[in-house]
Amino acid sequence: MLFPGLDRGNADENPGEAGSRIPWGAGGGHLFTALPAAFSEAETAAMLAAIAAAKPDVLWVGMTAPKQEKWLHQHRDQLAVPFAAAVGAVFDFYAGNVRRSHPFFLRYHLEWLPRLLQEPRRLWRRNLVSTPLFLSWVAREKLMRVRA
Repeated sequence: MLFPGLDRGNADENPGEAGSRIPWGAGGGHLFTALPAAFSEAETAAMLAAIAAAKPDVLWVGMTAPKQEKWLHQHRDQLAVPFAAAVGAVFDFYAGNVRRSHPFFLRYHLEWLPRLLQEPRRLWRRNLVSTPLFLSWVAREKLMRVRA
C-alpha cells in the first residue's frame, strides 16, 4: 500500500508507527512523503515512478480536496493499481496532526462543521459552494435515472 500525502514528519518521528495507526496500513505498508502544493512535470513523473516501482494493490491518496480527486483522475491511466482512493485528511487524523471532531458531530455527520469553523478561509468554498453544487448534480442524475 502507498499513502501519498502522509506528513513526512510523522513518518520520520515514528517510522512504522504512523502506518500502524492507520487500520488498513497495519502489517507494513509503504509511506510516501507529503505532497507539494503544486507539482512540476518532474515531480509528477517521480511520484508515478515511485508508485509503479512499489506495485501496490491499494493506493490511498491524502491530498486536499479537490486536488486529490483531480490528481487521481488525471493520472488514472498511468496508475497500474487495482484500487486507488482519495481519503483527504484521514492520514492527519490517524497520525495525530489533526484532532477528529467531537463524537456528537461524527454521530450526526457534521464533522465538517467544526473544521469549517477552525479553518474558514481554507474550507468555506468547499463546504458552502462546492458541496451543494455536487449534491445538486447527484440529485439531478438520480432524477434522470428514475425518469428513464
